[in-house]
Parts: sequence; structure tokens; C-alpha cells
Amino acid sequence: MHLMDRLEFKQLLVLDNIRSNVLSIMVKNKKRSGSAILLALMIMSTILSSTLYINVLSIRSMRQSQNIDNSIVAFYAAETGNEQAIYYIRKVADLNIEDLILPGGSIVAGESLISREVTDKVKNILISLKKDEIYQLDVFDQNDLSLGSSISYLQLSWNDNCASDSKIELTVNEWEAEDNVNWGQMQDQMHINKCLLSESPVEIDGSGSICSDIKLDGIMSYQFRFKALYCDIYNLNIKAFDISDQQIDFENIYSIESVGEYPVDTNQSNRQALRVNLRKLSPLSGLFDYVLFSEKSLVKDIGAYTGGWFGGDLFISTDNLPDATKDIMYSYSIRAVNGTPPYEWELTGVIPPGLGINNETGILSGSVTEIGIYPLLITVKDAVDTDSKTLFLKVNE
Repeated sequence: MHLMDRLEFKQLLVLDNIRSNVLSIMVKNKKRSGSAILLALMIMSTILSSTLYINVLSIRSMRQSQNIDNSIVAFYAAETGNEQAIYYIRKVADLNIEDLILPGGSIVAGESLISREVTDKVKNILISLKKDEIYQLDVFDQNDLSLGSSISYLQLSWNDNCASDSKIELTVNEWEAEDNVNWGQMQDQMHINKCLLSESPVEIDGSGSICSDIKLDGIMSYQFRFKALYCDIYNLNIKAFDISDQQIDFENIYSIESVGEYPVDTNQSNRQALRVNLRKLSPLSGLFDYVLFSEKSLVKDIGAYTGGWFGGDLFISTDNLPDATKDIMYSYSIRAVNGTPPYEWELTGVIPPGLGINNETGILSGSVTEIGIYPLLITVKDAVDTDSKTLFLKVNE
């Protein structure tokens, strides 16, 4: 082969190698470009899916917030319906409860938001009581006291928050139904019984070992008082039955149920219902269901209201003496009111050794040497009047 032919052959080999390398590079670049496009599409799909999911969550959250807002408006609409009914019941004399029914009654209200049912016949009472709280239930006709209660027995059930260790104190006040009840002279006609309920459910019918002294009679009138002992109770359900085992209505209670709806008549409307049971008359017999705390002694003698403090005469106002301790110096000032100083004080009775009274100031003082309880007769005088009172002094060891 000639030299020229060899050179041409080598050139062809070089060109062929160059062409192969170029084609190889182009193929690799195409593969890389396709992978990049596929990766970009996957990233875009993930971003779009996440965005769509976030949008769905946002829409749900907005709808939930709107439902909450609607339920709040509906709740306050129902509450307004009950408050308005209670206002008219307390303020309007001889009110016809049908006037309070919405829609249809004569009382103006936001009928587009509120519907309301009012009745004065309640089949059963469902309440909760905190510890030591009292609920009073009147079972007599307040408009016609001559009508009996028709009650033959009670059924009660409840739950508690103290592992079923709760107890209910039941007080039953019974009297004869008659036209003109003279409450000031009912001592001989009124019968009061108490019993302790510890098991739920329970039936009060005068039989068995539970409240056997309480025998209900349909011709009598009744007042029941329930007191929660030891712990709170809830879902206290009270039902009454006549002699034919027919459940009777409690007629001294208003039952008010208002339903609020917002927005009205749409697929996004929310409804809230509230029920209130309201006594027709306030229970005056609950007046003393509390404890009085006083820094001063309470006057328990009715004579103090016809004389003493309120009579204008000289009066020893001290009711109790603090205890003394043996061989320890004791000092306490006795007080008097309604007189004209200067006073003259005198101590008589059983005087413990070492104790005396200042005749001008009325201060008891001294170091008592013997323990015991001593009745001290204390007398005070001014220029016109005299008063005496016996006070007991206890001397401790």
C-alpha cells in the first residue's frame, strides 16, 4: 500500500472513531435529558397534589369555622328565647302560656331564628344537685288548694361521682287539702317525715324497709325536698304515679324549650336547643337553707326583739364569755346598751376563786385557780334602770 493510501485509511479510521464518540455522547445526553424531564414532572405533580390537599383542608377548616359561628348564633338565639319567656312569666300577671309559643304566640320575637314550646305540665323532673344543695318539689294545686295531689308513690333514680356512695335526704311535708289553708295554724294538720335514700333506683310507696314511714295518699297535698349528701349527684330523675299506676304530671313547673336556628332554611343551618324548668312560685321554705357566720353573738331569744336591743331599756348585750385557763390571767369586758353611763357593775352567783369585776368598767379579770364551769350572775345599773344576765364561764386546765 502506498503511503498516500495509508494516510487516507488512517484518516478514515480517525473520522469513524470521532463519529462513534459523538453518537455515544449524544445518546447519553438524550437519556439524561429524559430523566431530568421525568423528575421535574414528578416534582410538579407532588407540589400540585400537596397544594390541592392543603386547599381541601383549608376549605374544610373554613366550613368548620362557619359551622361553629352558626352554632354560636343558634345557641344565643335559643338562650334569648328562654330568657324572654322567663321575663314574661315573672312580669306578666295571668299570663297565658300559649302566648309564649313560637311560632303562633302573641309575644314578638325573632321567629325566623327561634321556635319555642312552653308547658306547665311536666312528666318527670331531671336535675343535678351539688353536695348539700336542696331541691324543692311542690305537689299540690296552687290555684285550688282543695284538690288533692292524686299521688300514690314516687320513683327516683340518680347517678353520682363518689362510687355510688351518695345519699339523698328526703323530707316530706304533708297536709290536708282544703279551700282555705291557714298556714299559721297548721301545726296539728301538717306531718313532716324524713328518710335517707342510698340506693338507686328506689320507689317510695310506704312498703319495705326504705322510707317505710312515708305513706303517700292522693287526697293529701305534699311538698318534697331532696338534699344531696356526701357528694354531688346528677341525672336525678323524679316521677310520680297515682293509685292506678298511671304517671301524673307535675303542674307547678313551667317547662320552656327554645330551638335556635341559623342561618334559616339552608343546607348550612345549625340548630341548638335549650330547655329550662322553672317553678311557678319561689320556695319560701328554702329560706333557712344556709349557715350564718357572724363576728358577734346571734340573738336567739325573741324577748330581745320586744325588749333589750330594741326596747330602749338598759340591756346587757354580751351573750357569751370566752373560756379561761387555770392560773392564767383572764380579762374580758362586759357590754351594755341603751343605758346612760356611768354604769355600776356587780358580780354574784358562783364565782370562781380569783375572779372579780370592775364596778365601773364591767371588766371581768383575775387568775382563776380552779377548773370548772361557773354560772356568773352579772348586774348593771344606771341612774334609772337595772338589768341582769347569767353568763357561763368555762375554766380549762
